[in-house]
Amino acid sequence: MLTTGAGEIVVKNSAIAINQPGLHMQNVGVFVEQWPAVFGCEVTGKVYKVGLDVQRFKKGGRVIRHTANLVSGRPEDSAFAHYTVVPADKAAILPDSIPLLMASRFCSRSKTLVTYGGSSIGSMVTQVATAAGIRVISIRGAHKLDSNNLACTHSPLAGSPDNVTAGTIFAVNDIATPVWKDFVTPALEAGKLQCLPPPTVVSRGVDCIQDALAQSKAGVSANKRVVEL
Repeated sequence: MLTTGAGEIVVKNSAIAINQPGLHMQNVGVFVEQWPAVFGCEVTGKVYKVGLDVQRFKKGGRVIRHTANLVSGRPEDSAFAHYTVVPADKAAILPDSIPLLMASRFCSRSKTLVTYGGSSIGSMVTQVATAAGIRVISIRGAHKLDSNNLACTHSPLAGSPDNVTAGTIFAVNDIATPVWKDFVTPALEAGKLQCLPPPTVVSRGVDCIQDALAQSKAGVSANKRVVEL
């Protein structure tokens, strides 16, 4: 059984969402530091074990979180498993009104934020930015950009205009800590943050994850493939 380090919790996973990093890890080895490896980075579930220095979470509590394997490289930090080690400051308490399955994906004031892609991650970025009073434009495909900033979940596009500042955002960066700790739970409770887009449940059990990956690889737009456990 997994153990907790400083600032960590162990979560018993209830639902696993399939996203592009999981596909890239399997297909080309991006983010993989050692083999064999465990992939996946989006899950919801219940707290199974709490580190001694963690105060915000209790055993049995419902949580939503992005796993840390993209930066840690540790298999125990990955989502495609029954249990996952999660940094407590990169997780949020899930309100009782939101089913665990629905929560497996979400995610000067005159400035404009352009998000590349409108799926679950794009939806999360759009909602957080809108809550901060920022005008959001979501695009996909090869389009000319004429705005202030470009936020990408992968490497920024080459050839961005001179007036565009492009950068990569990870849900496990330290800059995201206040979002997880102070924003996600009250925003979900108030309805300011929605679990979008709707999930498509592939099946139940970790042995179905490969089928879900194959469906996502074939092409998914404004939808999220989810495996229940």
